[in-house]
Order: sequence, then C-alpha cells, then structure tokens
Amino acid sequence: MRMRWVIVGLLFFATTINYLDRAILGVILPEIRDKFHFGLPIYGTIQMVFQLAYAGGSLLGGKLLDRYGTRVGYGNSSRSVVPCGHAQRVRGQRASIRIVPDSVGLR
Repeated sequence: MRMRWVIVGLLFFATTINYLDRAILGVILPEIRDKFHFGLPIYGTIQMVFQLAYAGGSLLGGKLLDRYGTRVGYGNSSRSVVPCGHAQRVRGQRASIRIVPDSVGLR
C-alpha cells in the first residue's frame, strides 16, 4: 500500500515539473530577448514550435502508453530526459534552444 503512494507522489512531481516547464518560457522572456536579441514575433515562433512538439509528443506518448502499458511507458519517458540534458550541454545554448524543447515535447 505504501509503494502505491510513492508512485502517486512521483507522478504528481512529474506533472508539476511538466507544467512548470511549459510556463517558464513566459517568465524568462525578458532575459531571453536581451541575451539573444530577438523580438516578439520570433518568441511567438519559439512558443508555437514548443507547443506543437508538446502536442505531437502527447499524441504519440498516449498511443505508446496504450500499446505497452504505463510501466514501460513511464520508464522509457524517464530515460528520454537524460539525452536531452546531454544535448543541451554538448551542443551549447543556441543549438539547445532549437533542439531541447522539441525533444522534451516528444517524451
């Protein structure tokens, strides 16, 4: 019975991080615009690509969860976050702005 609540807590934590991940772009907008020197239209494009990748990832993830079950699905999604972190460190900040949000959206 206790393990069930641990799993519920982990799912709550993962969901909270997911919503923070989507909301944080709007909070750090002034810093992003100052650092990379772009305006609102380019920021809108970044938001649009991120949202499209998130929607596509949700559709694909839902289909895979239905096929393979939650145990395999959540295990694989946890493993997919690590390469995204490595891509951000290896490729640098400019490339990671294009790569990492798409790959995170495709969890």
